[in-house]
Amino acid sequence: MQKLQLATFLSLALLSVSVYSEQLNIGVTDHCPIVCIEPNKAPHGLAISVLRKAFSAPEYQLSFIPFPVLRSLSQLKFGQLTAIASRQVFKDSNIIWPLNYRILTNACAYSPRGSSWRYNPEDTSNLNDITYGLVKYSDNRKVDQQAPENIVYLHPGENTVEYRMLKMIASQRLDAGFISQITSDYLIQKHGLSNSVQSSGCGVRIYPASIAISAHTPNAALYQQKIDAAYRDLRSSGAFVELMKGYNLAQKLIDLNLSHPIHQPTAVEAL
Repeated sequence: MQKLQLATFLSLALLSVSVYSEQLNIGVTDHCPIVCIEPNKAPHGLAISVLRKAFSAPEYQLSFIPFPVLRSLSQLKFGQLTAIASRQVFKDSNIIWPLNYRILTNACAYSPRGSSWRYNPEDTSNLNDITYGLVKYSDNRKVDQQAPENIVYLHPGENTVEYRMLKMIASQRLDAGFISQITSDYLIQKHGLSNSVQSSGCGVRIYPASIAISAHTPNAALYQQKIDAAYRDLRSSGAFVELMKGYNLAQKLIDLNLSHPIHQPTAVEAL
């Protein structure tokens, strides 16, 4: 009799978890080390770590769904995705952004090892003399207006567009390319490209990326608070620094990301 009662209790407990669990569908595109999608591996990266901590309670079920960038954005706006794990921050009434969590980087120019060409953000006239790569739909307003006839656009898909561009630079199919520093520095080290690709100067503008939450999700405000709280905990404990070091980020990038101020919750938010 006791065994029957125990089995009934466990069945009801499991049923209650399944009934009350919230399914969060997170769109992901390979943008390592922020979001890393690799064959035969669970998604990982800085943003994934924040999300896993924020929604570690058993009532939440996280599903990471690979999507091309533009398609994931349309799915988010129509409420078919709960969030996108990493997007450059911009104003949109369909999106709620966390207040705390940001990944900061800048765009740098990369060229074949040994090239004498250098990028000068104050004088971009030497772009007229080269063929250079840009990621389509990225925000590179200064360099995509200087010599549009010299640009080779690479379209983002489910797999890393930055790695494709670095390989084109390494094989000298491009004279240069502009890529997020946090991603390119990681990829150059991971794939052993330091002997064939070099940094040729960086812009001064800082680009923030964050987790884009669909404003059409019923619990969007709660999700925002949970992501912020998880990031605050990771920052204050030093765990986020260790995560960045684990992806071999340069100290200047770690310092840049630690410079982002942390928003302290109000009494209402802390409830």
